Amino acid sequence: MAAKQFAKRLPRERVGNQKVLASEFEITQGHLLGYKRQAKLGVLGTSSLVNGFRWGLIEAGYDEALARELSRELALKLSGTK
Repeated sequence: MAAKQFAKRLPRERVGNQKVLASEFEITQGHLLGYKRQAKLGVLGTSSLVNGFRWGLIEAGYDEALARELSRELALKLSGTK
């Protein structure tokens, strides 16, 4: 879900632009943080959300290293808030 929205907003061809990548990823983080709060996800739910995002990016054709880095940053962001 979130990975598809991210891929729609930022096609793979534009990933090289770090400023655009950071901006779009920040928007995605905000959406997922809101979802986490609304759904009251715990540790397992948050982990599942992050893994789903990672594998969704890989399935959409993004580089595996980029997907791993973005999912790591997302996990840190989501774990730092209640």
